[in-house]
Amino acid sequence: MDIETKGKKRGSPKFNAFDVVIILVLLLAVIIPCVLAIRAERETNAPGTKESIVYKIRIDNIDTETIEKIAKKQNVTDVSTGKVIGTVYAVSGALPYKNYTEDEEGNVEVSIDESGHYYLILTIKASAVYNDVEGYTVQGERIAVGKVFDFRLPNFEATGVCTDLRN
Repeated sequence: MDIETKGKKRGSPKFNAFDVVIILVLLLAVIIPCVLAIRAERETNAPGTKESIVYKIRIDNIDTETIEKIAKKQNVTDVSTGKVIGTVYAVSGALPYKNYTEDEEGNVEVSIDESGHYYLILTIKASAVYNDVEGYTVQGERIAVGKVFDFRLPNFEATGVCTDLRN
């Protein structure tokens, strides 16, 4: 035998128990966080789970007298069903109403309405149920950005568009 090859076996590499343990620990370190993240996502988006949402409705062309009637914690009721779809959480954005006109060439002119009319943002807080088909619903009423709402507060009725939705 040669001196160089004495005691060395060339061929298949050796695996010992320590190598196997290290490989298993590394695999578990990757797999466990992935499984926990998937499980947490399923639990938070589970159908029928109630969660708190906040959505905003923009009301156009509202006068100052009506704005003064709005207060936090007032119930917001859907006109068509009579069901409460949340409570007023905040009132903001009482900015002058803007008129947009377009001429024949496509130029848009913006003018401020001087008649004392404003647009207003109502922030509404509600307990909603989420499902994959309809998204969020409150008392069976779908809440979605872009949806038009006919609603009632204690002192007036209005129509507005949902501009934001967060959970």
